[in-house]
Amino acid sequence: RLYRNAARFQVPSNSIAKICNLQIPQHAAKIKTLPYPLTWNPLSILDFQKKEKVVLYAGRIHPEKGIKPLVEAWCQLSDTIVRDWTLRLIGPYKEEQGGGGIKFLNALKRNIEQSKNKVEFYDPIFDRNLLKNEMNKAQLFIYPSLAKEGETFGLAVLEAMSCGCVPIVSALPCFLDFISNRVEGFCLKQSANENLSKILKEELVEILTYKKSNINKMAQASLTRAKDYELSNVAQKYIADFSSLL
Repeated sequence: RLYRNAARFQVPSNSIAKICNLQIPQHAAKIKTLPYPLTWNPLSILDFQKKEKVVLYAGRIHPEKGIKPLVEAWCQLSDTIVRDWTLRLIGPYKEEQGGGGIKFLNALKRNIEQSKNKVEFYDPIFDRNLLKNEMNKAQLFIYPSLAKEGETFGLAVLEAMSCGCVPIVSALPCFLDFISNRVEGFCLKQSANENLSKILKEELVEILTYKKSNINKMAQASLTRAKDYELSNVAQKYIADFSSLL
């Protein structure tokens, strides 16, 4: 009843557009992918040499975000691979804030205590400027989400890219709109039967030993790609679509 009266179905990613096509094939011509805009302006100039050896995650500390296999993988890395790298996790663990709860957090910390590899837990940062500062400092941004039905776009990943972070993301299709594997970042390859912890470990071994010049090049490509999602650019897409309807 509601769909019948709609002139347009605006969706944030091509993966959601495909789902809508399956659900309402009779309205396929009305479906339009219009992305979310960045919440801040991307860096104008990237000085990758000033970035720290930090692998950053920013999001909910919840099982569906792939945090457990990420921590397991990190703790299994050898000292020669990790060296002076730090895994930094920023986000809420409390259930009322969307996290996995104190039991989940404590289980992660017990895993970490058995390893010498450096892991830092930060409280959630709700100030956008402070969060941007953390992304500006990190070389890599990791987002191994398992939420097949919960990720519609991946704005946190795009925000990190706008700060010159090289993204490492799971195989969810929403990330493919702005990340080409080994160009702007790393897309994990995973089938339903594969262990994410094992995959993450293998990928991190390769990524952390990647040539710095290659990572720098990917960071530049990542920043360039993110600029397509500046507010002014996305606004023009919306205006053009509204105009087409008029």
